[in-house]
Amino acid sequence: MAARYRRFIILAAAVVLADQGVKLYMTSILSPGQSQAIIPGLFSLVMWHNPGAAFGGLSGISQARWLLSGVTVAALGVILFLLRGSWGSNIKAAACLGLVAGGAAGNLIDRLRLGWVIDYILVYYRDWYWPAFNLADMGITLGGLLLVVFMWKKS
Repeated sequence: MAARYRRFIILAAAVVLADQGVKLYMTSILSPGQSQAIIPGLFSLVMWHNPGAAFGGLSGISQARWLLSGVTVAALGVILFLLRGSWGSNIKAAACLGLVAGGAAGNLIDRLRLGWVIDYILVYYRDWYWPAFNLADMGITLGGLLLVVFMWKKS
């Protein structure tokens, strides 16, 4: 394994393993639709099956599973293409891409195995609710945001 890919592979694998491990644990303690308040009025663990994209988008489309799986595979291909270029030699960019790829792969595993993505984190305040999400979503979001910050600082 080339040293330039090591950080990418380690971070991507860590996100996938952690995401799938937490999802396995969550399915053992919560049934679909069930929730458990951790910080009442702010944060709960939930068991939500999301057949669509982020925030439940595309969930009404009958072939969303395959459409989103195809888009994810294409995105992973783009990430691997970027790694082969100058982005792969940039340690920060490779780490960010590892977070994104790990999150995408974690959700892809759910989508292919189950037909939906398991979401289990719910943040809310009074009548305001952020859509449920998971560790894979956090990897995608954090990796993407950090990539934007690093690229913005670089320019």
